[in-house]
Amino acid sequence: MSEADPYAFWRAGCAGRPLAAHEGDPQVGFYRRKARPAPRSGADDAVAYWREAGEMRCLLNGKMVSEEMALTLWTYVCNRPVSHKDYLYRLEHGHWSNENIAVLGHNRPPDDQTIEALTSVLDALGAEARQILAAGPCKSQDEADHASDLANELMGVEKRATELHKTAKAPSLAEGKRIDKIWFPLRDDAAALKERIRLRCITPYLSLKRRQAEEAARMAAEAGEEAPEVRVAA
Repeated sequence: MSEADPYAFWRAGCAGRPLAAHEGDPQVGFYRRKARPAPRSGADDAVAYWREAGEMRCLLNGKMVSEEMALTLWTYVCNRPVSHKDYLYRLEHGHWSNENIAVLGHNRPPDDQTIEALTSVLDALGAEARQILAAGPCKSQDEADHASDLANELMGVEKRATELHKTAKAPSLAEGKRIDKIWFPLRDDAAALKERIRLRCITPYLSLKRRQAEEAARMAAEAGEEAPEVRVAA
């Protein structure tokens, strides 16, 4: 860090230059902490560091935090500097400019228990997904994190839809099993008797007829005669 410019570290990060951050040594500037756990329940956090009377101060989403918390936060934000403009946007709107409020769950119904509720969520996520897909491969860590968050949200919709489908289908499955118990014994008994007849009665007979036909063909060939036509079927 330059003594003449206390924001040198932060400026270098915003410019995309390599950073040499050190644990327990926060640098003046504005940063972003990724929310946890995923799928997220809120926006990424906004973190600001500055010096006052020779002491390092820290704000988390606009609120002062302890020195211990400031040191802990530095571990998560040191490689994620953001512009002052983006920092102010986060404080004013409650989310970052590149965060979709649908992904954050702000517009999500309290309980995604219906096809209509899940469809509404998927419509919002789908619009964001199409923008990400159109942009192609991610070009920064923020873009990769954002795409990953969206993919996690979509996975959540997928799992919820699977669960609700299973729940909705359960009564039909139960009714189907009840009907199976009525009809399957009849079907299975008929099938078993059919198979016993085929193996015990028909198959041995056809095997005998086949051997007789082969023998008749052999004898006709030896006599120079045309082999008789023998029907081997039942």
